[in-house]
Amino acid sequence: MRRWMLTFTLILSILSLLLIGVRFGIHVLFPSDVVAYVALRDGEPIIIIHDLTHHLKQEIRSTDFVSPAFSPDGSHLTFTEVFRYGSDIVVSDLSGTTITNLTQSQFRNESPVWSPDGEWIVFTSNRAGNSDIYLIRPDGSDLQLITQDDAADIDPAFSPDGEQIAFSSNRSGNWDIYTLDVNTHTLTQLTTDHAPDT
Repeated sequence: MRRWMLTFTLILSILSLLLIGVRFGIHVLFPSDVVAYVALRDGEPIIIIHDLTHHLKQEIRSTDFVSPAFSPDGSHLTFTEVFRYGSDIVVSDLSGTTITNLTQSQFRNESPVWSPDGEWIVFTSNRAGNSDIYLIRPDGSDLQLITQDDAADIDPAFSPDGEQIAFSSNRSGNWDIYTLDVNTHTLTQLTTDHAPDT
């Protein structure tokens, strides 16, 4: 009986490894379109990573994470982790087992987005008194303030070449779209409409 159980366990383990290998091989040979989003499950928010090509879904259970954004290589996600009196920027592997806090403050740190080369994460924080745009490395080092205005700067996004950061600001008295050159810090206002542009 014991020998039969041992043989059965060994066969089951080999089959499991084969299935994992096949799934990984399909993913490598046939790249897929993957999205991550927040959904409610039994009244609790969860992050769902959905492989649209292969119809596979994976869940990261959390009551705190919003605004997921993939790293350029698709191996990690960054989130806003929401608390009662603030929020932080975190990075997680796709299983949700390794989570690193990039910010640790009692302020609002939100809207994280990766740079195209994966070297930076841009986000909004009100740690200086109002919402400004910051850069930080994915390991939490080298925090940099890149906008500093009495108005609010929010919702940053990198250009595909990583040379510009677009964001919304009400520095003109109305919400408009701006770009900031990452190297020269040259600011360009793109919209001037009376309606809010975000």
